[in-house]
Amino acid sequence: SYNVSYRMAAHADGLIEHFDVSGVPSGWTRYTGLVDYVLTDSIQLAPATGGWATTSYALGQYNIKLNIYGASYVKHWLVTPEFKPSQDLTFDLALTDYNNSDPIENDTLQADDRFIVLVYADDAWHILREWNNSGSEYVYNTISATGENVTIDLSAYYGKKVQIAFYGESTSSSDENAGDNDLHIDNIVCGTPVEAGEWETVE
Repeated sequence: SYNVSYRMAAHADGLIEHFDVSGVPSGWTRYTGLVDYVLTDSIQLAPATGGWATTSYALGQYNIKLNIYGASYVKHWLVTPEFKPSQDLTFDLALTDYNNSDPIENDTLQADDRFIVLVYADDAWHILREWNNSGSEYVYNTISATGENVTIDLSAYYGKKVQIAFYGESTSSSDENAGDNDLHIDNIVCGTPVEAGEWETVE
């Protein structure tokens, strides 16, 4: 006979991600595609290897960031693995000057820049919240350089299989729109961490 010991492994019910030096986590994907086109036809999303990358000069630790600057068609997506939410989405968000932790240099620039959080459910993408400089309730240029915590209601999607996307856009290279900034996200939580269980032994 044998004595067998077992326990529940530490895990998360849902989605929890704290980015580190290793880059885009396993199971996450990057795409390119203008969001206004993707909302009507998801085939407009194209797999990508660039765009979102890890850095350590904002939010006090490693995080993942996207350089949104005045070049035509910055249109990068960072998409989570599929999961079933049972609570709201929270994450840390910051906007800094390019490649440093300073605030943005000029809040009259980047008039066309956008940051959008989306959810994929029921075979379509849906916007959860948008930050822009053209009338949105959430103003892109006022995102804190030192970081702010964001909470987004996901109650309409509890129990459904979903994916969350973080999207950044700039579509103009003209002088009045040519900001050059980094958008950072970290500490993404849409689930409950579960500690390892106690060991059980059976014969």
